Amino acid sequence: MIGVMVVFAGLNVLNKLAIEDGMSPRVLVAYRYLSATAILGPLAFFVERKRRPRLTLMLVFRALLSGCFGLESLAIQTVAGKAKLIGTLIVAGGAMLLALYEGMEIHLTHHQHHHDGHNTASIHPESSSHALGSSLAVAYCISSAIWLIIQAKMITKDKRLCSETALMCLMASMQAVVFALIVERDNWGVWRLGFDVRLLTVAYSGVLTTPLTLIVMSWCIQKKGPLFTSIFNPLTLVIVDILGSIFLKEKLHLGSILGAVLIVIGVYMVLWGEGKENRQREEQLLQVNMPV
Repeated sequence: MIGVMVVFAGLNVLNKLAIEDGMSPRVLVAYRYLSATAILGPLAFFVERKRRPRLTLMLVFRALLSGCFGLESLAIQTVAGKAKLIGTLIVAGGAMLLALYEGMEIHLTHHQHHHDGHNTASIHPESSSHALGSSLAVAYCISSAIWLIIQAKMITKDKRLCSETALMCLMASMQAVVFALIVERDNWGVWRLGFDVRLLTVAYSGVLTTPLTLIVMSWCIQKKGPLFTSIFNPLTLVIVDILGSIFLKEKLHLGSILGAVLIVIGVYMVLWGEGKENRQREEQLLQVNMPV
């Protein structure tokens, strides 16, 4: 999962470079899922064609209705349960501190910050745009949490990771293409790709990031559950801050450092609690299976 977060962080940096180069974010998302579908579709067909049961609406509705129940137990009375709960709260607090508090500027490299008016506006948006971006970020977090829960229930019923991921990318590409065509209907030139950062971003996001990360995340959900998978997400903030300071010459502040420390501590506490619960379950199974 740490590797997945590193890949996501690289995607965020490339997305910023492509958008600053003039690429439409709607077109970027459309290309991302179109290329991911082109990769995952044939892969799912050849790898999982012999164990592909019929996907009915009953399975989908059953996952939607029951996905919110019985997926993650939290024994708050145990030390491991308390560690997972406190660690989750620390991770959330660290993410909020990293996003909302700046503090003094930290210089990792000796460089001068020379930004023209366009770049300054993109890095320091107006308050209204900042509020809209924050609202969309919250909506993304909520939808991502719902996806993790539904995915956990779907995987217990149907373990075809490639097929499920290909289907998700296909549906996402249809929505993204329609939306991009509507919004960019008067500017067909935004769909043009050259041998530049735009093509690199599309290839990185569609060929590497989306297929690889979705399959790995689905596998982690299958093995460890949605909480284990989601607890690593704030690490992306830390990695993006570091990469942005080094490669994009963005400013790194004390709030980012403090938030990163809290996130790492919280993730470690959750992983420690998860490991302790797993050991306790193994000991209980050994006691049950032990002959009298």
